[in-house]
Amino acid sequence: MLKGKFPCQAVCNKLRVDELPPELSLLEKLEQILIAQRIVFEKIIVMPKGQQRKIKGAICNVPVECDQTCKILPRPPERSGIIMLKLKRKLEFRGHVYFQAVRPEVVLNALNWLKVNNPLYTKINVDIGNIGRDLTTSQQNDNVSDEDNSLLDSDMTNTSSNEQSINDNNETLANGTMTDRVSPTTSDRESSNDGNTPDNEEQDDPLNNFRSPPNETCLQSIIPDYPVTVQENDEVSSGNEVYNIAPGENKHPVSFMMDKNYCEELAFPVLFPKGEFGNTVERDVELSPVKYFNARLLHHSARFATNPEYLFFAQFIIEQKKVSDSINIALKKIHGQPLRASQIRSIDAQNLQNLICQDQVYLFLRQISGSPPYWQWFMYEVIAMVKQLGIPTWFMTLSCADLRWPELFQIIARPQGKNLTDEQVYALSYNERCSMLNFNPVLAAKHFQYRVETFFTEVLLSNANPIGKIVHYALRIEFQMRGSAHLHALIWTSDCPKLTSETKEDYVDYIDQRVHAHLPNEDQDPELHELVKTY
Repeated sequence: MLKGKFPCQAVCNKLRVDELPPELSLLEKLEQILIAQRIVFEKIIVMPKGQQRKIKGAICNVPVECDQTCKILPRPPERSGIIMLKLKRKLEFRGHVYFQAVRPEVVLNALNWLKVNNPLYTKINVDIGNIGRDLTTSQQNDNVSDEDNSLLDSDMTNTSSNEQSINDNNETLANGTMTDRVSPTTSDRESSNDGNTPDNEEQDDPLNNFRSPPNETCLQSIIPDYPVTVQENDEVSSGNEVYNIAPGENKHPVSFMMDKNYCEELAFPVLFPKGEFGNTVERDVELSPVKYFNARLLHHSARFATNPEYLFFAQFIIEQKKVSDSINIALKKIHGQPLRASQIRSIDAQNLQNLICQDQVYLFLRQISGSPPYWQWFMYEVIAMVKQLGIPTWFMTLSCADLRWPELFQIIARPQGKNLTDEQVYALSYNERCSMLNFNPVLAAKHFQYRVETFFTEVLLSNANPIGKIVHYALRIEFQMRGSAHLHALIWTSDCPKLTSETKEDYVDYIDQRVHAHLPNEDQDPELHELVKTY
């Protein structure tokens, strides 16, 4: 600031976050996708125990026409104003990407607001003249139970219920039109689950050999049934209709590196209501993708940090950018000059195989944390330390006991205007604690990092030297099956006697003075007794 420059992560460097209008704040997850002009297909799987989320496979960016999607929304039950909608990659697939209750009225209101306030939506035409009034107007129903009203609060589901579909022959759609074949953006009712559905329904697709089972979808839970209603044709509805839609079918995916036209703003309109200040915008002070997403995830509103789709999107962009920047450098180091794809093809098979066997073609992946080349490099570093420093004195493992940290839940609740006491935190159920952690993974990870750094600086590296005078250490952070962080450490101390046959007793005394494996006396030190018993 004294030099007349502002930091690259300053708000004035086109990093402003617009206020979220009520029309967009009411949208559920699938409703947000319906108004997006880019659908980011990513396979998010719920992990066991803590129900935290992880991503499986690559992320696919598909441009879609959201106005065409909203035009053919099916007719909901007249009383509830809600429809059950499945978002699929292809209509012929039995599996789905998202499954949730959708309110057409809320979706159309959000789209109309974006058309007026977002310059990226000015060319969107919303024509609902061919949709019945009961589709665009939610009506109150005294007969709808509280359980039915909780539909919108539940996440995407993978429930198998009785569904109806349009056959390949001429059938009347919800909007009254006739069709010979279901179009990619036409919603249809799935066929009733009467056992006649062929098992080889998706076997025509050549990619099925590389796909996981279709039931590994996003955010699974259970939903109640619909109230039974009567449609205009006087046919009694079962109340369990589930509609399918595949707006990305027959669309060509676009690489994130090639999609420079506001990809982030079009994929997440709720995070960027006015379509401004995304990752690719030109700024006065250059901002790297790492620092850009760091600023977004640490924003005080927690709008970005609590969106799991955006978290994985940010990770994918950062890693792809690192690979793109380093791949040409790696090839230049090998051959002494830049190589093009055509030159790679001209290399004979034997030379290319030699490069693969010598791991030369994977060197650029060392910049990607968690990749095999990255951990191979880390292993070589540790082996070099062992050769130079000798066998490490300590091997330490630190697990993340996040469910037992009351201060973490107090930190998570504070931005929401809640000041939880220790008693209120202890009164939370296991599912409530897991839910709070799952929707705030950034805060949970940062809190673990803070505790590890504090433990090293204030305890292990302090003048007290509880485990000896530390001179070197190597850390590796992993993530357990439940999704929480996990740390392994190799520690070298300078005051530990070298282990030989002559110094064996001195070595044992050194260890015994610093490591104890017993439960402290409850009467003499009740606090320490409780801590050891708990952790």
